[in-house]
Amino acid sequence: MTSSVTSPPNGVFVPVPTFFKPAADSKSLQAAVDVQTQTEHSVFLAKNGVRGLVLLGSTGEAIHMNRQERIDLISGVRKGLTDAGFLAYPIMAGTLINSVDETLEQLEDYKQAGAQWGACARTRVLWRGSEPGGHQGVVYRCCGQIAASDPHVSLQLKKKRTRD
Repeated sequence: MTSSVTSPPNGVFVPVPTFFKPAADSKSLQAAVDVQTQTEHSVFLAKNGVRGLVLLGSTGEAIHMNRQERIDLISGVRKGLTDAGFLAYPIMAGTLINSVDETLEQLEDYKQAGAQWGACARTRVLWRGSEPGGHQGVVYRCCGQIAASDPHVSLQLKKKRTRD
């Protein structure tokens, strides 16, 4: 990855669900991430014209995974795509953490694992009501802090629809 910040290329980026092994195959209380199946599916999508992937950013599973599982998933997909001849294939990885510090930590992990972009979804529980401008002011402040910290990953904001 180069040090310059770029926007994702034009085209369809598919939010990819995360695959898990059967719970019976896991050594822990929860099902283990199936990196092999994730990689095979990602290569299938790339071979069939999908322009980029959004990992850990669409179906809420990332919050149930530990840090190493998220890193292993992204680095496994990156390696699989590279081995299949898709050398700088676009990967965007999602965060859904209400802490600015943890968001930055995840973005740095994702960069090291091979993602070029981070998708940052902000929720309504972020400092609710404690900022001038209400929720919108809070979102701008939080995202501004993330962007200003230079996490070396382009940041894409994802709007979540919610009811008041």
